[in-house]
Amino acid sequence: VGTASGDQVVRQSFRTMPYQPGKGLTFLATFVMATAKTNLRQRVGYFSTSNGAFLQQDGTTVSFVLRSSSLPTPGTPSDIRTVNQADWNVDKMDGTGPSGRVLDLTKNQILYMDFEWLGTGDVRCGFYVDGSPQICHIFHNDNTQTAVYMQTAILPVRYEITNTSTTGSSSAMKQVCSSVINM
Repeated sequence: VGTASGDQVVRQSFRTMPYQPGKGLTFLATFVMATAKTNLRQRVGYFSTSNGAFLQQDGTTVSFVLRSSSLPTPGTPSDIRTVNQADWNVDKMDGTGPSGRVLDLTKNQILYMDFEWLGTGDVRCGFYVDGSPQICHIFHNDNTQTAVYMQTAILPVRYEITNTSTTGSSSAMKQVCSSVINM
């Protein structure tokens, strides 16, 4: 993207990935984000404009987001379930958690997410560390919600980079590879 407010690049698969009832989905994506800066938002995940989960860096704030058109207001997309890195409930990737790693999104990463679907269940988010998935945050949905946590698990793979206002220089995020696996 350039420096103008509203500059945006979205790369989204044409295909939405099939969901099979009773099976979970595992999502993997590799990427390198641009250096964090004011007014720059970057997202990578298994999501659409209405539903899904993604990793987000907005300015210097890193978070996992569970987007829903079911909660809190049916039919209205909401990112109300945004959890900043400092509040991740398993490994904050700040060097103090189980992995011992400090997250650097300007280096190549393997994003990991898995979804228990059937309308409820956990969404686990993290990164591959030394060849194994390291869960960083779990969105718990069973016995906590009054509706499905998102309207569908049939979603595209999506990468976004957006200037939310004017930036001081252009920015580039590298999309490498992605995969969605029914387990």
